[in-house]
Amino acid sequence: MNELKKISVPIAFVILAGAFLLACLVVYLYKGKSAKWVARKMKFGAAIIAITGISTGCPPVITCYVPAPTNWFSFDSIDSTDNSVVANLPSDSILTGKVYQPDYDRYKFKIMSSDSQLVDTGTVVAVDGTFDASTEDFKMTINSDIDTGSYQLLIFSSDNNRTGEEFEVYQTMLKVK
Repeated sequence: MNELKKISVPIAFVILAGAFLLACLVVYLYKGKSAKWVARKMKFGAAIIAITGISTGCPPVITCYVPAPTNWFSFDSIDSTDNSVVANLPSDSILTGKVYQPDYDRYKFKIMSSDSQLVDTGTVVAVDGTFDASTEDFKMTINSDIDTGSYQLLIFSSDNNRTGEEFEVYQTMLKVK
């Protein structure tokens, strides 16, 4: 789906830009007196603005008005129906992804059951060894003996350079299959 979007959006933009330029030329030749061509020009311009807005989607868009979100975890294995992280145990016990704007040197995770019982805990590891860039690849190894079902995945800061306390920075649902 992403490949189709990457190809179709620029093609649609080029076609609309060509139609918009043609409409501009016709409006110029009629000296702005053809309401039909002025309306077409407006529609093509609106479509160009809409496609431009749609194509600037995810990951989060950072503007000068809205600060960048920190400690935003994006996992590679996501169930698109409910945006939960998927783990196919026991064969695939390593969850991978990216963390955007990490604020801390270390992170820990906890997996909790629906009745708030601790199922697993561990460390979130930066692939390159440290969380020192604005975007870092990470991996976390979970217990391959966890039963199938839905769990709460909590990620905590674990920064020894600050107060030594940990607090929750991210949470999501985890589906074990």
